[in-house]
Amino acid sequence: MRLSALFKRRASSSAEEDAPAGRLLAEIGDLDTEQRVAVARGLALLWEAMRGRFGGLDGFLESSEAERAAYVRELQSAAERMIQSEALTLSRYALSPTLMALYLDGLVRRPETETAVRFGRAVAELIEQGTKLRRPNG
Repeated sequence: MRLSALFKRRASSSAEEDAPAGRLLAEIGDLDTEQRVAVARGLALLWEAMRGRFGGLDGFLESSEAERAAYVRELQSAAERMIQSEALTLSRYALSPTLMALYLDGLVRRPETETAVRFGRAVAELIEQGTKLRRPNG
């Protein structure tokens, strides 16, 4: 199943709930080609790490709320450390943990806003792009 299929179109909207996703969606849209590749590769690495740690997406979704929250905190901590590197910030690679944290939160909460759905699809597409780039001859 394509990751983007996990985000179904929903009707309701909440400006407060959409704020982080909307801001990050705009950042994704502003990425140049090199930055998009860097973020895609970073997301693919993080996706594989999550799958390895939890035994796949189902394992993550079935883990306790405390385990999921701890993992998201680890991602947020990684993002804070990465922002300290000018090279990682300029390449936008440092954006990857933040995107992944919000993406995983969305997979758990299943927000019903148009912005959240668009954000989820955009991140899923980046993960898929990064996975293809990481494959030999990809």
